[in-house]
Amino acid sequence: MAFKQPRTGACGALRRQGCGGTVSFAQRARHAARREAPQEVHPIPPELPDGPEDPRPEPPWSSPGYSPPPPGWHPPTWGGPRTDPLPPPPRPPRGPSRWHRLLLPVVLLLLVAAVVAPLIAGYRQAAVSGDEISRFLPASLASPTPSATIRPLPSVASDALSRVVTIETQTPDHQELGTGWLFDSRGDFVTNAHVVEGALSVRIRDRRNATHVGSIMGVDHEQDIAVVRSLDGFSGQPLPLGPSVDPPVPEDVVVLASGRATGHEDQSFTIETIARLHQDVPVRGNVEIDPSDASTVLYHDMIAMRGHQVFPGNSGGPVLDGYGKVIGIVTLASRSTPQAYAIPIGRVVAELTAFASKS
Repeated sequence: MAFKQPRTGACGALRRQGCGGTVSFAQRARHAARREAPQEVHPIPPELPDGPEDPRPEPPWSSPGYSPPPPGWHPPTWGGPRTDPLPPPPRPPRGPSRWHRLLLPVVLLLLVAAVVAPLIAGYRQAAVSGDEISRFLPASLASPTPSATIRPLPSVASDALSRVVTIETQTPDHQELGTGWLFDSRGDFVTNAHVVEGALSVRIRDRRNATHVGSIMGVDHEQDIAVVRSLDGFSGQPLPLGPSVDPPVPEDVVVLASGRATGHEDQSFTIETIARLHQDVPVRGNVEIDPSDASTVLYHDMIAMRGHQVFPGNSGGPVLDGYGKVIGIVTLASRSTPQAYAIPIGRVVAELTAFASKS
């Protein structure tokens, strides 16, 4: 087969048609040789097994016919399938719920109530009268007057003397005189047991010199107390009782008495001072009535007073503090010294109440 001699272009190489866009025979020959040469085929890596085996494919140079990798070459890494579940996507921030919106006003309302309630209670307490307060206090603590301040003792005595009487008893061989004081609104009077001891009859004489027939409601010789009731009643306000606690020492008090019983009509009260508390006093029998009586009686837990002379007719009379309350019952007196002893009212008030409750 004869080939025409191709023309040589300006480019200095064999071309089919000029220099631009033509392929020389040498280039075509090289392309053909490349197509006829065997192609290099790489094997497909096997599927990755399940489990803990290394999931990376075998490098190509580990197969026969492959050469080692060049220096500095690193195979690609693959972490394998992910076995842990992905964390849930973050939730968008939520606004306050309906309950939270309602809770704030409730909390504010409670705070306001906690601040305002004590103020209202304080105002209500300030507006309560003394009479209302007295209704909630024990009888021994309730004030008998609108004022609970200490008053002068002569003024206390002047207000209380209308409720102090003479207890007159008749025995087979003599008459006994003592002092009594109004205990309640039923006409019950408190005096000493030794005043009414052995009495065949009892009379109560008030400061207007009126006489009332009396009846003995109860006697405790060991405590030396007795209650005598006026059978026709008695008009007057009972003397208030003091609290069942020890009075302060020293403390000025006023002792009331029947002037008829003491023989000193012009001296119905004396100012005394409490000197000691809880005294034990031994007393001999009444030698004036029975000279042969040498017995000794021991009085326990007595209030010791000193100041002015207290007479035998004072027996059973009340001891009042500056508030006008009865804190003791005069029982013993010294004939030679201005010293006397009284029974604390708190020690015997329960028994006196029991005597007066009898019908």
